[in-house]
This record gives sequence, structure tokens and C-alpha cells, in this order.
Amino acid sequence: MIRFALSARTSTDDLQDPADSLRWQTDVAARLVAPHGEIVTTYHDIDKSRSLPWDRRPEASRILRDLKDKNRGWDALVIAEPQRAFSGTQFEGILFQFAHYGVGLWVPELGGAVDINNDGHYMALSNYGTMSRAERNRTRLRVANAVRAHAQAGRWLGGRPPYGYLIADRGPHSNPSKAASGARLHQLAPDPGTAPVVDRIYAMYLAGAGYKQIATVLTNEGVPCPSAHDRARNSHRPGHAWAMSVVRTILTNPRYLGYHVSGRTKKADLLLDPDVPALGHVIRQQWQPRAEWVTASVQTYDAIVDESTWHRVQALVAANTRSNAVTPGRRKTHVGVRHAEPSRYPLAGLVVCDCCGKKLQGNMVRGNALYRCFRSNDYAVPLNDHPPSLSVREDRLLPHVDGWLSEIYAPERIAATAREVVVADASRNSEDPAITRARATVVECDRKLAKHLDGLEAGIPADVIASRIAATQREKAAAETVLALAPPAPQALTFDEVVETLTMLRNLPELLEVIEQADRAALYQALGLTVQYRRVGASEQVKLTSTLVGVALERVGEPTGNFAPRHPNPRGVELERVGGGT
Repeated sequence: MIRFALSARTSTDDLQDPADSLRWQTDVAARLVAPHGEIVTTYHDIDKSRSLPWDRRPEASRILRDLKDKNRGWDALVIAEPQRAFSGTQFEGILFQFAHYGVGLWVPELGGAVDINNDGHYMALSNYGTMSRAERNRTRLRVANAVRAHAQAGRWLGGRPPYGYLIADRGPHSNPSKAASGARLHQLAPDPGTAPVVDRIYAMYLAGAGYKQIATVLTNEGVPCPSAHDRARNSHRPGHAWAMSVVRTILTNPRYLGYHVSGRTKKADLLLDPDVPALGHVIRQQWQPRAEWVTASVQTYDAIVDESTWHRVQALVAANTRSNAVTPGRRKTHVGVRHAEPSRYPLAGLVVCDCCGKKLQGNMVRGNALYRCFRSNDYAVPLNDHPPSLSVREDRLLPHVDGWLSEIYAPERIAATAREVVVADASRNSEDPAITRARATVVECDRKLAKHLDGLEAGIPADVIASRIAATQREKAAAETVLALAPPAPQALTFDEVVETLTMLRNLPELLEVIEQADRAALYQALGLTVQYRRVGASEQVKLTSTLVGVALERVGEPTGNFAPRHPNPRGVELERVGGGT
């Protein structure tokens, strides 16, 4: 009997249900391999584009890692639909990797295993890769054209409303089938609380106030900025003050005229590394020329700014922009930006500013590597406790980091660390909130069904209550599917398991003394290291976290001066279980 692993992928761009998608992909693959074995494990990527190479998809990259492990637990990989798994020529590298490790690759379209020496199999996979790319491009073009048509008709296309507006209900959906399922149309409507602020910003700018003055006045008066007004949609922003860039965005947003404008930005596929095209693309939003914008032909919602005020403001913005530009004949010095190389800064992407939450950037100053975070001058009021320029030298951080890692993973500390990990794992091993909600849904649906049955027995006509019973049954079935497909609850870690894992790192203290910079960066990444840094006046604080095999080891210290080494403080070590771990 062959032990199979299933590779599945679900795109949620077209509102696919991951549970339903995985169910039918599992069914297709199971029927293919039934005469030869069974599926023992599943790798399921959700909402990851097929254009991404396998090593940039979470579950697909895990397949490639497990492929190298002789104790992986499966002998062959089955793919339910190659169009979902591969795009373009991605299959070539994957096919040769599986052949190198002697692991079979099965697809339903070929009726079984792929033969790398069979030209027909190679051509078939090549065709499926081409079809996959063509399907993606065709879908993007069709959606783009539909968006343009809806925008020209003045239909609300979704997304976050501009500051000054809220999303209002406009009745049942125009599509009868969607209306029958409860879908509603929506449209923008002026927000009574923020629309007057927009009108005031335009008036202040016409009166001669600049971006900074407007932002300062609104902040000092306690007017919530857009991110503070709508925290649910802007939880990633500080929301402590108005920013000059926000004022400018409001002054140049054409939607305040009451016409929908779409296409101001567009998604573009950019090579992750132009020198290595095999790494694939990244999707970035890019500003489009004004000629590419799509404006509704009719006014579809109430305007906050009249056209006369709008055009006067745009002329003033354009004039101020030209006056701030470089005058002819005057040279403007551009400071070159040197992108950090992983081997140049071993802590690149790992040092986080504890004040603003941003990652510190690596810089070389007089031969010394520094990590810096600059306070944004865009806000009328700066963040509390954030200095104008925060920097820390790498040679001051590395001894502190290496010393702590050596203490945690030292051979004589393995038993003590393992006991702390087991205790923390037992206290933080909680169920996935989605699973908890599904269990509660099943209970609630059972209560509703019992109530409906009581209504039938009481004489309520069946045709009146049948639709409610059917809807409740569908809701219950969806929740039961989530429970059926949920991975088993993680087993509590045992002392012996943790000791075995930590023993593999027993040579870490010696390794950190001789390791090269490039290998050091890779090691820190593998250990899940995070360094949170804060400086308030002359006081400094560093917080180190290392995530390994689903367990986070954390120590908070408050060193000053040259980060003098300290002995571990039992109260300063926090152990927690993080998801499934990496």
C-alpha cells in the first residue's frame, strides 16, 4: 500500500468555500489512488495565487521541505487538479525535484503517476500550466472590464468609504438570484459626524492654511483623524494625530464631488528579483495616469464639496506643488538608497521599534552597521516617547542576542528550559476560534430546528416554515464541515519531546562564536528571533523572543549603557505556544 499526501489549493478571490473546495479535491484524489493506497496527510494552501512558485506558498513550501525528509510519512504526492497547482512552467522544477528524491507525483489527468521520461506526460503538464496562466489572465481581464462598466454606471464597488462618507443600504440587489439570497445594494452617503470636517478642510485650505497648519488645528481641537474615527478598518495605524499626507489626500480626492471614480490604482506583477525570474512575481498597487481613471457618467450620491470649490482647490494644490519643485538651473541632490543584503545585516527584518511597531532599517555608517527608525514628520503630533531618530549599533545588539540564545539552548539549561516549555504549553494550548464558533453554531442550529419543529406541531403551515428549516440545515451542515475538516487538537507537549528538540541545539553556543554573517542571518530566521527595541531618554529596553517548534521563548531585559550581560531572570522568561509552530 502506498501512502499518499494530497496537495490542494483554494483561491478565495471568487468566494470559494475552502471547506467545500478541499472536500471535492480530496474526493477526486482519493478515487484516483484508491486501488493503490490511501491519503494519509493533506497540504492545503488557501488564498495563495497559482502564479507564486511553490517555495513561496506556505503549504507547498512545506511539501518541498518534507520531500527531503526520509521520515516524512508518505511515499507519493497526489494533485487533484494540476491547473490549480502549477502555472506556466512551474511544473518543470517540481517534477525533477520529486524524481531526484524518488517520490512519485500523481495527477488524475494522466490516470496515475507522472513519468518524467514520457514526452506525452511532459507535454500534458506543459499544456495544463499554459491553460492555468491563460485562465488567470482571462479572469483578471474579465473582472477589470466588469469593474469599469460598474464604475461608469455609478455602482458602489465596495472597499473602505472615503473619510466623510459612510456605506448606506440601497435596497435589494438588482440580480434576482442574489436578492433572493439576501444580498443588498450599497451606496455612499455623507457621514453627519465627519462630512462637516471635510468641508472645513477645504475652506481652511482656500483661506490660506497649509497641510501642516490644518493637521495641527484639527489635532489640537481633538477632532479624530480618519484612522482614529474608523479603528476597525485602520487598526494598523496609530491614529494619534492628523497627518499632512491625509489632509492632502482629502483635498485631492475626486469622490467628494458625488461621482464614483475607479481605476486610480492598478495591480501590477513585478519580479521579486529581476536577476532570478524563477522566484516569481509580487503584486503591487501602482498609481495610474489620470487618463486611465474611470469616472461615473452621472452623480450617484450626495456631494460634500461643490464643483466650484473643488476646481479652485485643485488649482491651488497644483500651484503650490509647482512652487515647491526644483527651480530650473538648480541641481537637486538625490541620496542613493542601498538595499540591505541578508548577509550584510544578520538582524535585517528582526529588530522592531517598540514605539511605532516598524522594523528598523539597516545602515552602514563609517564602517559600522546600525539599525535605524526615523520618526515620521508627517503627523501634527509625534508619537509618544519616539525620538526623532532611533538607532542602535549592531555590535551592541549581537552580544546580547547571542548571550541570551546561548543561555536558553546551553546543554546544562536544556532540562530547565524544557520544563518551562511544558508548563507554558499546558496553560496556553487553546482551541482555534473558528472551531469554537463552529461548535456554537451547531448547538444554535439544533435549537432553531427544534423550535421550527415545535411550530409545525403547533399548526404553522409547512410552506411558511420550510425555507427557514432549509436555511438552518445549510448553516448547520457548513459548521459540521468545518468541524469535520478541522485538524486534530494539538497534543500537549511532553518533557521528553521538548528535550529531544532542544538537544539538537546543544552546539549552538559554540556555533555562534564562529558562524559567518550569512549563516548567522539564516540561523536567526530559523530560530524565529525577534528583537523589540525601545529607548526613552538615556534608558534602553530590549525584548528578545525566539519561536521554535511552536514554542516561544521570551526574555525582557532593561540593560543600559553597553548592554551588560545578565543572568536569566525566572520572572522575565515567558513561554507560550504559538499556533502550529514552524
